[in-house]
Amino acid sequence: MLDSNENDMAVESTIVGDTISSLLPFLNGFPQEATQEIFDDLFEEEDFDQGEQQDVDNVTLPKSRNTYERMPKEESNFYRRYLASETIKANASNPDHPKGKEFRSLFGVPFDVFELLVNLTLEKGWYNPERRDAGGRKCHDIRLLILGCLCTMASNATSVANQSNTNISCKCHSVFHTFWVSKMSEIKDEFIKMPTDQESLENAASEFENSCNLVGCVGSMDVVKIGWNKCPSSLVP
Repeated sequence: MLDSNENDMAVESTIVGDTISSLLPFLNGFPQEATQEIFDDLFEEEDFDQGEQQDVDNVTLPKSRNTYERMPKEESNFYRRYLASETIKANASNPDHPKGKEFRSLFGVPFDVFELLVNLTLEKGWYNPERRDAGGRKCHDIRLLILGCLCTMASNATSVANQSNTNISCKCHSVFHTFWVSKMSEIKDEFIKMPTDQESLENAASEFENSCNLVGCVGSMDVVKIGWNKCPSSLVP
């Protein structure tokens, strides 16, 4: 049996593994590696070149950029509904609250798993929240970008729909989605794996039996709920 701390770590690993496994189908059609050069475009999606140079009376001027005003994130739908205050976040974190049920239905994961994914992204150094684009603007809120990714996977939302819900451009969502899914795929083996020895096998089986009453189960993927209608009568509690 696992002690309390080990059990929490095992459950957290299983949750992240389930989430990462749900990302893998979205790699189809994407580049094998999301390079930093692609990711750099994320911070300049609203900057439009006016040309490599401008010739005026035979004088070469440096290229210039037009920077368009962003809509405040605080006015976006996702921010107002799930991030605007501690009370709202607490309701979204409660699986029995209507807000918590709405969040799980829309994004496919509980609110605490969403926060875990945000922290994981920052801890891995995949996103610098202090970075600024060519116009001097601070980069987008990582929480809204990840909500866009989750909404695409759970609810088949388009990048345009995510733009409408986050006030972040559809191009930015598209670029970040490709980058983030690729990065999550790189660490899948840390969370998605079979037991490697008898002890880990027995620990996994005990955890599923105690928490889910599933005898002989040693793993799960993609948070799929399967009815077990062929269970031997001898195993029925």
